[in-house]
Amino acid sequence: MKRRAQMMHLRKGVEIYSDRSGLDRKAGAAAVMFKRGQGAKTLRYSLGELTDHTVYEAEAVGVVLALHMLSFKRDVRWATIHLDNKAVLGVLMACRSRPAQKIIDKIISQMEDIWHNATDPAFQLEIG
Repeated sequence: MKRRAQMMHLRKGVEIYSDRSGLDRKAGAAAVMFKRGQGAKTLRYSLGELTDHTVYEAEAVGVVLALHMLSFKRDVRWATIHLDNKAVLGVLMACRSRPAQKIIDKIISQMEDIWHNATDPAFQLEIG
């Protein structure tokens, strides 16, 4: 019975990976979501020229994309968003203004919306 409960818990979760890219002098971001038993879903966004946008901005937009994808999932008990930029993680924990603050504010707003709209009272969201 315990094994079945563990398997049910795994099925109710999603893993999302976000990252940025710089290719052909363009800055971009992407998020890929995996849910057990379903195919991967991808969302991409082009920010524009690398001369106009930073890696930090692109990483933050990747988190916005990940949270956007998560906001459409129902019956999710847990979600983990993976990213590889410590600066973005750090600013999510800080209470002071940083570069790309509008993007960070959007991330926080999306996290609050997802939290309030979660159908499972034990819903967990981890970004790391």
